[in-house]
Amino acid sequence: MERKITSRSTAIVPVHLYGLPAEMSSISRLAREHGLNVIEDAAQALGAEYLGKRIGSLSEATCFSFYGVKNITTGEGGMITTNDGELAERLRSVRVHGEERPYWATRLGHNYRMTEISAAIGIAQLRKLPGFLERRRRNARYISGRLSGLRKLETPVEPKDRKHAWHLYTVRLRGANAGKRNSVVKRLRAKNIEASVYYETPVHLQPFYRRLGIPYRRDLLETERAARQVFSLPVHPSVTEDDLDEVAVTLEKILAK
Repeated sequence: MERKITSRSTAIVPVHLYGLPAEMSSISRLAREHGLNVIEDAAQALGAEYLGKRIGSLSEATCFSFYGVKNITTGEGGMITTNDGELAERLRSVRVHGEERPYWATRLGHNYRMTEISAAIGIAQLRKLPGFLERRRRNARYISGRLSGLRKLETPVEPKDRKHAWHLYTVRLRGANAGKRNSVVKRLRAKNIEASVYYETPVHLQPFYRRLGIPYRRDLLETERAARQVFSLPVHPSVTEDDLDEVAVTLEKILAK
């Protein structure tokens, strides 16, 4: 990361992918040394913790998502947390057409307002969040135990200094099976097991960015390898231990062939 910082850099955007917090201590230290802001992408990490502190309380700004499949939902929309009063006022202005007061626009803005109904749903969902998180963590622990004997599969790890939000439980094929991810996912879904791929196409290979003339990055081989090998298994609050047993048994049979 430090090698990528230039005089044009203004911020570091760590992504708490799948709900596991990034290594925030070293990221924050690097940002301070270079005078950069830290804007956390916590779309998948509501309820996660780092060194005993909740994600959303560590940096200048942290962005959450309340899309329908996230740990809680308002149907759509999201939230930004910050302890910077000036930044909060700027964000509130951008949210409503850049207005400083009604019908008095002082900056470029958009209509990013959440509806009152969505907000009411979100407040009710927040009360349920601790229970949702506990069921996700319980399911993640259980499926990890069931899959621990599969040498062809790498399961996710929760470091001792972090608490995973388990938005997604993502595994990685290894060995001779590493190139068979799509086939494995297809066979799981044929058994009505909700396996999914996040994310099949890395950002630098998306058609939009290629059309912009951004050159192909030859130094992102690990990114491309991971994109071919990872897939996610269900651990959401509605999943039961019987469901997870079925997932484990089915996956074991598929990998044995």
